[in-house]
Amino acid sequence: MTGVQTCALPISGSSEVSVFYKVLADTDTDSFNDRPYQKMVCINPTTTPSLDETYREYEYRPSATVNQVTYTSTNGVTYDTFKTFAIKIVLTSSDPSVVPSVKDLRIIATPAE
Repeated sequence: MTGVQTCALPISGSSEVSVFYKVLADTDTDSFNDRPYQKMVCINPTTTPSLDETYREYEYRPSATVNQVTYTSTNGVTYDTFKTFAIKIVLTSSDPSVVPSVKDLRIIATPAE
């Protein structure tokens, strides 16, 4: 999986976005519900907060350096493929009058290169 390819978000100075993923291989006997979420990395962050409601494109990936998802199950087996995945997006704001939102969300799980 290369990650959440793009999602448009208006990020103000008081808002933050965190994106998490979890995967499960076809042959893994662990329960998908028991798999922990892992934080993804934004590979094109902006340092300038939006002063208006302008949406910007952001791309998240499991890693900034490795273009492949691997994980080790509770029984010690390492997997480098998966059949099931989930994405969790956490939007927070320190200003109660600013409600973060997502527009045009695209999640694409692609094979490792």
